[in-house]
Amino acid sequence: MKTMNKNKAYFQHSGIMSSLILVMIFLFTSGTISAQKNQKIKIIKPGDLEIFGNVKGEINTKGDNKNVGNVKIAVFKDDAKVTDYMTNASGRFDMKLDLNQIYTLYVSKEGYITKILTITTMVPDSSQLPYEYQYKFNVILLEDFKGSAQMESLKRPAVKIVFNAKYQDFDFDEAYNREVQAEMKLLQESIVQREELNNKEKIDSLIKAKINADSMAIVKVKQDSINKTKRDSLGMVNVHKEFKNQIAIQDSLDKIVQQKREELERHKLDSVVVARKKDSLAFVAKNPTFNTPNDTVKKKPKDKPANPNTEKPKPTSSLPKFVEKFYPEGITEETYNEKGRVITRHVVKKNGVQISYVKLVYDWGGVFFFKDELSMSGSSYNQELATAKKYFEKK
Repeated sequence: MKTMNKNKAYFQHSGIMSSLILVMIFLFTSGTISAQKNQKIKIIKPGDLEIFGNVKGEINTKGDNKNVGNVKIAVFKDDAKVTDYMTNASGRFDMKLDLNQIYTLYVSKEGYITKILTITTMVPDSSQLPYEYQYKFNVILLEDFKGSAQMESLKRPAVKIVFNAKYQDFDFDEAYNREVQAEMKLLQESIVQREELNNKEKIDSLIKAKINADSMAIVKVKQDSINKTKRDSLGMVNVHKEFKNQIAIQDSLDKIVQQKREELERHKLDSVVVARKKDSLAFVAKNPTFNTPNDTVKKKPKDKPANPNTEKPKPTSSLPKFVEKFYPEGITEETYNEKGRVITRHVVKKNGVQISYVKLVYDWGGVFFFKDELSMSGSSYNQELATAKKYFEKK
């Protein structure tokens, strides 16, 4: 009976305790639900680490790293490839990784150095947080350069992300990142030095090319000047030769013309002399009383007037007879075309005095000059006409 009473008491006590526990659970649950409603806590499905951010590249004109789009992210879990993720056009990425795994991400794009990231999603066994983890960061890609494939510092993970027990969240591995940042600083300095050296070499090459181009241009200008001087000199020599040849030819032609003109003048003079002799002989034959022992031609008495009706002697040239007419003051030019020759006549009338200048040009090349039917040289002919023209031009 005692045992039964004890058991009964136990069950009664247990029933009381059970009731108390139920009440407490009810109150705790009600309080939790009420607190959640008051705080508006959003419950997220546990078991994932969501990583998101942007892939960036070189610095833009504003001094910020510009976004690099369409970047490939190869995701490996425990050395096994999970997927190939591609960012959008602005370089945005957003993906979820399972907890308690080790991930390796290879971020790559043509023209840039591939960056390796290690993300360890291990959380403590005691961690029973009822929400997903989120971690935001940006990935900075360096432009590729010659010799980057041989650099060991670029073959190791650039970033390690792990669970930070102090903050109960994921963050960079501080110790590892300090080591990597020191190496990256040295790498950046070497890259800057390399770029400065490359720029200096480019500038030196451009300067050298410019100097060579300028030198070649100067040499070409000098050579062109020398060649031009040579061509001009040869041209002047050829001109002088041609001029001398023309002068020699002209001199020869002038000599031939002069010889022919002199022969013609001699022939005319001989004809005149012969005609005068004939006239003298005829006159002596008709007037024998005028013969003297020393003379074969009878002289005219000084006191005998000249017969106005006596026929005038013929002109000593083959000039045509020009029609006498009134000419004005100045120079009058006339041209006559005859068979075998061209006659040019200039009548110069000055203060009532009239002078006739005639130029005969024959088809066979002969040229003769006359002043009032008397022969004259070509130079005198041209000079006197030129003087007359100047005289009347001034008036």
